[in-house]
Amino acid sequence: MNKKKKVIIIITILILLIVLGIYWTNTKEIPLNENETEENPVISTPQYVIYIRGEVKHPGLYLIDKDKRVNDAISLAGGLTENASLKDINLAAKITDGMMLNIPSSIVEEFQKKISINTATVAQLQKLPHIGPAIAERIIEYRENNGNFKNLEEIMNVKGISETIYEQIKDDICL
Repeated sequence: MNKKKKVIIIITILILLIVLGIYWTNTKEIPLNENETEENPVISTPQYVIYIRGEVKHPGLYLIDKDKRVNDAISLAGGLTENASLKDINLAAKITDGMMLNIPSSIVEEFQKKISINTATVAQLQKLPHIGPAIAERIIEYRENNGNFKNLEEIMNVKGISETIYEQIKDDICL
């Protein structure tokens, strides 16, 4: 056998091996997961990654099926804490990928509704019952002359704020 025939035979064998390798790779069975059977393959549902924080029992990152709602995400995070406020949360909203869900605290909301007698402007002070522009100016003047109020009752030292008015505004003010 001459050298040329040997090279042709070797190339033919190599091509045959490559073709058999490609065929074997493409027909190899894909192993089933332990939960799958040939009759019932597990179909994976597309999922989103979301971040839940605030007044939930277990804040953090979660994988959640894309067809879920905000209510489902809260359940996934262990539910709400006792201080949670759902006032501005739409529990029926659909989850989106990369969503950050912040459940606010009712304690913070309550504090934010109050008017700080140590920092409020004349306009803010006038939102209090029985506090007009003149008394609001006197509160600020008292604050400037005596420093910040040390306690809520000290506001009765301002001319025009009686114990009766204090009783009507004490739940609406903070230091």
